[in-house]
Amino acid sequence: MNQFGQILSRILVITGFSTIFMLSTVFLRPFRVNVKRKNSTYMLKFSYLAYLLVALSFFYYLMFLKIEITEKINEFNYVFMILSLFAPNIGILLRRKFKNNRVIYNYFFSGINLMIMVFLLSLFYKIHLVI
Repeated sequence: MNQFGQILSRILVITGFSTIFMLSTVFLRPFRVNVKRKNSTYMLKFSYLAYLLVALSFFYYLMFLKIEITEKINEFNYVFMILSLFAPNIGILLRRKFKNNRVIYNYFFSGINLMIMVFLLSLFYKIHLVI
């Protein structure tokens, strides 16, 4: 019975994460871009979707680890990991509020998304090395 519960919980988590990714893709509409800011808009939207894919994969991996994660991650990494959940989402939600300098805003948050992806992948690598 324990094996069935574990498989069911993994299926539910995968279904939930897939739903989050699909809904964000539908609401973001990555192929609908502004003609004036074509490259920066593509960069922002696709870097956000790539970030979301990495973040959901990373947290799926953390949910089903056999070890205690608090022993492997220090306080700085933990705080930065929590902040990495909010910064890209706030950036993608506030993009329409910026009428002036939108190109700079798009590139700035694309860079933040890429930095957070690198951080999460390096943290995954550190955790995976310890196991």
